[in-house]
Amino acid sequence: MWALKSLNSHVKFVGIGGPAMTAQGLQSLFPIDVTSVMGLRAIVARLPEILRRIRAAADFALSAKPDVVVCIDSL
Repeated sequence: MWALKSLNSHVKFVGIGGPAMTAQGLQSLFPIDVTSVMGLRAIVARLPEILRRIRAAADFALSAKPDVVVCIDSL
């Protein structure tokens, strides 16, 4: 993010990320902790919330029509 901002000061970052990305200027749609879970039991317990957040992020991306989408550590 730092390198992209150094190339273009008008670049805007919106999405889902942690504190380091927020510190670089990311406007986070929601705290990353909501979807960052490990272990089958934890995933199953939080699956409805995780799916709701993923849908919300996808809906945001479709409505915002960004110039570029970058997915990191995502399937």
